[in-house]
Formats: sequence, C-alpha cells, structure tokens
Amino acid sequence: MRRHGRARRVGETGDAAARAAQSARSVEEFFDAVKRVVRPALRFDVCACLTVDPQTLMNTGGDYRDGLPPALMPRMLDIEYREGDANDLSDLAARPTPVGLLSRETSGNLTLSPRYRDIMRPLGFRDELRVLLRDRHEAWGALVMGRADDAPPFGSAELAAAASLVQPLGNALRQLHLTRLAEANASETAPGLVLLDADHQVVHATPTVAIWFNDLAHADGVPCGDRGLPPAVYAVAAAVQAAGAAASHTSWMHSRRHGRVRLPPGAWRNPRRPRPAPPSSSNEPVPLNTSH
Repeated sequence: MRRHGRARRVGETGDAAARAAQSARSVEEFFDAVKRVVRPALRFDVCACLTVDPQTLMNTGGDYRDGLPPALMPRMLDIEYREGDANDLSDLAARPTPVGLLSRETSGNLTLSPRYRDIMRPLGFRDELRVLLRDRHEAWGALVMGRADDAPPFGSAELAAAASLVQPLGNALRQLHLTRLAEANASETAPGLVLLDADHQVVHATPTVAIWFNDLAHADGVPCGDRGLPPAVYAVAAAVQAAGAAASHTSWMHSRRHGRVRLPPGAWRNPRRPRPAPPSSSNEPVPLNTSH
C-alpha cells in the first residue's frame, strides 16, 4: 500500500504544480509556483524555466533566476541551437514522453556532451534532467534541471515525477500565453534592428533596440549577458548560424510591456530564393517588432 501511495503521489506532482500556477499572471509567477511544488520531488540544485515557440521550439524567454549564470547563457544557447547535443529540445519533442536525462542519453559517458564539458562540469554539476512541457499537440516550455556533484543521482522516482509534469504544465502554460495575449495592449514602440557579428557582438543597433532588449531581459527574469543580448535573442542568432539552417527564421516571444514580440533574423533574405551574405560580412541582422 505504501508503494502504491508513493506512486500515486509522484503521478500527481504535475496536477499539483498546474493548480499552483493557475492564478499566475506572468511567466515569473507561473514558474515560481511550479518550482515550489516540484522542488521536493525533483530536488534540483539549478532549474532554468523556458518558454518556447510551439512551431519551432525556439527559446522565447522564461525564468532563469535559478538557472545558469548569465555569462554562460550564450554558450548554452549556441550548443542548443547551432552545434546540437544529446537531450536537446528537438529530440525530446519526438518522444512519446518528452523527458530526458543526459547521463542516460550519453550511456554514462557525459564527456561526449559539449553542454556537460563546457557548462555543467566547470560549475560542478553531475547531471541534467529535461522536461518538455506540451499539451496534446504542441510544446510551450521546458524545465532544465541540474544536480550538483555532491547530490545523489536522479532516480526512477524523479523521472516519474518529471513525466507527470508534461501535459498538465503544457496545458497551463498555453493558457497563460493565451490570457496574456488577450490582455496585452498594443505597443507604440517602433520596430528595432540589431546587427550581430559571428561572435554575437553587437555591430549596429537602431535607437529602439535598447527599449526592446530591456523589456525582453526583464521578461526573462535575468539581465542581458555580457554582450548585451537577452537569452531569447541569443537563441535565434545561434539558430540561423547552424549548418543547414533555413534561409529565414521567425520566432515569437512574450515581453513584459510589449505583449507578443516577433524576431525574424535573416529577414533581409528572400524566403523563396535564399541569398548568401556578402563575402566581406558575416553579420546577422535581427529585426524586432510586435505581432499584428
């Protein structure tokens, strides 16, 4: 009976987290409530909470206050969207149960993972557990959790608890997005354009870019990195530099004051007839504007 009771409690973790988050009015409030409920079951030492574009799985913001140091965010997103690694979001999306443990995905050889080598090991983390939050059809976010070297490994109970989060939190996060869209006021801020070089350094930015970046950084719950870009902008910039990337790429994100925000890097290219960048420049333009 005790074993049955324990399994039932583990299976109810997702429903309890969704109930706790149902009154949230922002992404930060949503993930604060989720973390309070799931921390006792998953016992993570760090937890990055992502929102994603359901069509592309691009990072669109989230809550990184309990995640990695901001200085490491560019490298993390570069691995995620340009280099690729085990246990990435696209891999999870193809699974019936979108839960992944990095040590299992690498058959115990974590050094095969650039995310482990470049980020987790230097910070003293032993493993990473990822959960894609999706409703019946699409993904709306993800939890990326890590445990320190001196903590016990993630076990079967934690994996079961993580699996219970998928659909309840996917449904709840979708509802939050729809509510925010319905309540958002139209923004009067003009579109912006930022030009990045191959190392994601800002080469040129129009005057309104500072307004957009400040807004997006607040929405992410983490300040801009040392190069001045919000995490969601790093993700899009990395994605269009990946081998075999589409000629144009559009992503959506939510910001605190502007509602829904559109980032179409590479918009200077013709989507029907891709055009390479001029030989003298590897700069990547990233326009920002609100949806209509």
